[in-house]
Amino acid sequence: MGPFRLNDLIGLDWSYTIAMEMFKATGDAADLPTPSLVEHYANGEFGEKTGKGWYEY
Repeated sequence: MGPFRLNDLIGLDWSYTIAMEMFKATGDAADLPTPSLVEHYANGEFGEKTGKGWYEY
């Protein structure tokens, strides 16, 4: 299982939330979620649980 498939399984919403919490804790812009993750999050595409994430289910 690759990283994108695993991310879809865990949930993109979790990945987004974890990245934002890391950014809040460190203040380091490198900890911000990637623009593509932000786009999926904004569109409600959280992975398997919503039927679409990095892949479509």
